[in-house]
Amino acid sequence: AITNLVVTFVGPIMMLGLVAGGVLYVTAGGDEERTGLAKKILINSVIGVVIIYGAFALVSTIISGQF
Repeated sequence: AITNLVVTFVGPIMMLGLVAGGVLYVTAGGDEERTGLAKKILINSVIGVVIIYGAFALVSTIISGQF
């Protein structure tokens, strides 16, 4: 189903977001603008994954009928 397809791609995209945010944070060199951008990327990556996997769990539970 489409939910399985979406969840398959979310993991690698999340990892790219975490790596990109981490690299940007480490290489910011104290620049507050770049540090803030890195934090924003990291937080948004985590929030996105929580939303996607939460929705997947909810949809899977509803479809299977096991409340």
